[in-house]
Amino acid sequence: MVGAAKIPVEVLRADSTFATRLHPALVPQKAAEYAVAARIGDYTDFYASIHHATTVGRLFRPDNPLLPNYKWVPIGYHGRASSIRVSGQEFQRPHGRSCRRGGPAELSPSQRLDYELEVGVFIGAGNTLGSRVPIGRAEAHVFGVCLLNDWSARDVQAWEYQPLGPFLAKNFATTISPGS
Repeated sequence: MVGAAKIPVEVLRADSTFATRLHPALVPQKAAEYAVAARIGDYTDFYASIHHATTVGRLFRPDNPLLPNYKWVPIGYHGRASSIRVSGQEFQRPHGRSCRRGGPAELSPSQRLDYELEVGVFIGAGNTLGSRVPIGRAEAHVFGVCLLNDWSARDVQAWEYQPLGPFLAKNFATTISPGS
């Protein structure tokens, strides 16, 4: 994390001079309530690498997995911030339209649910709408990082993906590592 103070682990020892001051602020791990580390008002999910883009592309376009614009613009979709939950919570299997084995499209629970383990980046300092953040200043906008599970209903996604991208297949759950 940018600008984080490093605290030596020795201050947590019972015989530390800091122990009496720290004790009231500490919570036993069994009693800790894990939560999403920040209030998330918005998020965008990007392909992290050419390998990520190609692998996902193969699911929907086996003969042409990497679209030509990948190398020129960041490819992503706007996510549903209200779907972000801390890892370990249960959620309902999504329902959506899909077309199985060439039959008619039907509304049913997803049969091809999966997730991708990704890295989430919290952006703390924003910028004015329409203004650019120079690449040399990008790190100053990073507040922290987390592990992120990007959940997908792949059968629903295959049906709704073209031409505008994911909708119901991607907006039902995103889970992140907890802050406490």
